[in-house]
Amino acid sequence: MLPGTTSRLLDLAVAEDEKFLGERKAELERQGLSVSSRVTRGDPARVINSAVRALQPDLIVLGTHGKSGLEVVWEGSVASKVLRRSRVPLLLVPVGRKG
Repeated sequence: MLPGTTSRLLDLAVAEDEKFLGERKAELERQGLSVSSRVTRGDPARVINSAVRALQPDLIVLGTHGKSGLEVVWEGSVASKVLRRSRVPLLLVPVGRKG
């Protein structure tokens, strides 16, 4: 794709993701939780760990598709990279699975 097209598609994806996270954040805040969210571009593990250092959260929650079983989680997945580089507790939540 052309660079302009790629950039526009990424902008649309960011807007969609911000809307999604905003809705989830509002739900959690109505339940009395303190929540922050951010959509950024880059290597996921590096971006997450950078945010962890800056925000100093009590908990990191990551969605996982679990497509290839637990071996992938511990052999190079985003979750394993975040876990190795952070001392903050990590909660993995399965997403995208039907019944």
